[in-house]
Amino acid sequence: MNDYILDYKEELKGLQWDNVNFADLPVDNFAAIEAPEDIDNDFTFKDNLLEVIREAVGKEVITLLLITPDNLEVGDYYGFGYLENRTILPFKIVKNSVFLEWADLVIAGDDPEDVNKAWLYSFSANGISRSPLDIRINHALITDTGASLIDKSPNVFNKEALEKEKADFIAPYVKPVSTHYSMEEMAQAFNDVVTAEGLSIIPPKDNQEIYDEFEKLSGYPIPKILKDFFTLHNGVEKSAFLSAEEMLKQWKEWKWIYDDWTQEELYDEYEEVDKVLPLYTTPYWIPFFDLVGGNYVALDMAPHQDGTSGQIISFGADYQTGVYESTDLVAFLKSLNSRED
Repeated sequence: MNDYILDYKEELKGLQWDNVNFADLPVDNFAAIEAPEDIDNDFTFKDNLLEVIREAVGKEVITLLLITPDNLEVGDYYGFGYLENRTILPFKIVKNSVFLEWADLVIAGDDPEDVNKAWLYSFSANGISRSPLDIRINHALITDTGASLIDKSPNVFNKEALEKEKADFIAPYVKPVSTHYSMEEMAQAFNDVVTAEGLSIIPPKDNQEIYDEFEKLSGYPIPKILKDFFTLHNGVEKSAFLSAEEMLKQWKEWKWIYDDWTQEELYDEYEEVDKVLPLYTTPYWIPFFDLVGGNYVALDMAPHQDGTSGQIISFGADYQTGVYESTDLVAFLKSLNSRED
């Protein structure tokens, strides 16, 4: 099977469909369909294909492209498996009756006519997508195979270039947060919120290990204003205020999204730009207040040119981009009191 594997390199661009050496891939791990109405059947189909390739080559499959024929019974099923070591396995499925039953079930979906169309499926460990093979961007797999394989490669195959693109974009916007603020004013505004809501402060603690871990992962230190803020509390019971530990946890989760997405995926070119960069997330947004539902208020260290480093924004699962909230942390705390009024 390894003799069929393609190296992911510049020369791949010149590869044409007729020159691809497809490995015959038996799919004997498909069991008879027990529950045709099961909503997880698509994922079972996907997982079985990923398992077949993983066992055939002894490597994890990052993404699997499957090309289905416009006649499920007669046509051939071709595919390309992007493997963990930046190689690609071209394959042709060795059909059997059980596989064809699964293919008919999954491809037909809610529309029986779909079995008469050729589709391009994309499978990964966590997802499934498909689109018609006859649209230009997909049909290029047939007409310009190598270039299309590069174009459709998973992000991890181009990790260094994608990381550089994101770093080059955001670097000009990163600025240090001002240290000119009143600790007394911040403490008063925070205590006013706690008092008005009848909340209970969790006593502050030494967070140096958390700050050290943050700096190691982010490449920059926690801004002084946040450190000072966490000397007032270690979270607040039954409230939106995060502890330093919770702050780090949420920051890491959003950093994972930032690292996993491309600059194109993160950037919203249609968003009107003001004080906040039109991005879904950045590692320079530090969440400290939970809006629930995967949404947060954060300190922004990489504002747009009309903004100020240290401004407060909201962002999260229900946002396309960050949204400006306040000029700084103290102003945000005061705004919480104003909302209560």
